[in-house]
Amino acid sequence: MSTNKNHILYVMILLITAVSIFFAGVSEDKASAKLISTDDELEQRLAARMKEDEEQQRESLTYNPILARIARQKAYDMGKRNYASHVNPDGEGPNYLVTQGGYVLPKTYAQEKSSNNIESISFGKETVEDTWKDLMKSDLHRTHLLGFFGFYTEQIEYGIGHAYVPESLYKHYWVIITAKPGETDKKLTVANSRVP
Repeated sequence: MSTNKNHILYVMILLITAVSIFFAGVSEDKASAKLISTDDELEQRLAARMKEDEEQQRESLTYNPILARIARQKAYDMGKRNYASHVNPDGEGPNYLVTQGGYVLPKTYAQEKSSNNIESISFGKETVEDTWKDLMKSDLHRTHLLGFFGFYTEQIEYGIGHAYVPESLYKHYWVIITAKPGETDKKLTVANSRVP
């Protein structure tokens, strides 16, 4: 009889341990989800700020989901790995990252792995307005974002990413990518569309 009680007690301890481990994992996932957040609304408000700026030289700007995904990933990566640079710790710049993400850039854009012809970044600013003011203090970012000469004026597709990473150095990370769509290689496209 006591062997049965010991067996039942052992099974109950196992069940309680399993349930505790499960819920600890769930709460840990929820906690880590709170550590890093992105906000579509903030990204859209920054896009509106860029589009509506009275000095904007582009006739139009069109949202591109690939550029937005890469911008958001980059913002998250800067916070997670605690850096604030156009080139990540792996030596990869924006041109490389968007190309790897499936966006075709013009062949005239720089091809080096660390190249940047398309990205502006800001960090440490919580609000859209403070972020925009910060970006406008830089002549290079201002030229890029407002399309002050032909190269940038032709970049009519954009994506914006924001990440809030409270345990990081700067907490808020913003990435704006604008690009001109490149020509896809028609021969390559036809070859890839053939069914074997």
